[in-house]
Amino acid sequence: MDELSETVKIITYCEGNQEVAQLVDHLLSQQGFQVTSTTNQEECLKQVATVQPDLVVITETSEQTDEWAILWKVKERVTRQTPVLGLINRQVPFSVPSISNGAFVEIDDYIWYPFGPLDLANSIQRLLKRKRAYRLVGKSRG
Repeated sequence: MDELSETVKIITYCEGNQEVAQLVDHLLSQQGFQVTSTTNQEECLKQVATVQPDLVVITETSEQTDEWAILWKVKERVTRQTPVLGLINRQVPFSVPSISNGAFVEIDDYIWYPFGPLDLANSIQRLLKRKRAYRLVGKSRG
């Protein structure tokens, strides 16, 4: 990690594929993050509520479930300043967060599959820097 390392940053990673979850967990751990990985939506929601991570990474996992519904639930359980990064599969129809049934899915950033380890690390660092900047601006106003 870089200058953001005032404390270890906690990331909750929600991924339906166990092998991918282990790989990303390893990559992020090597970057100095503490990672809590989950492989199903219910466990993801529990982790987000109990851990209160610095950042949530969530994947679009299959065509059978409404991946973006989990996003709304995650956003309900984290603070407004907690960024959410989406990993999006180009093969799944309607995968871009958009207006659906009159509701907008608020996501802070997303990466298209396939992506490299540096893409993921850079996006996470960018979101954490933005979160830190918002926190500093909020303190200076208050």
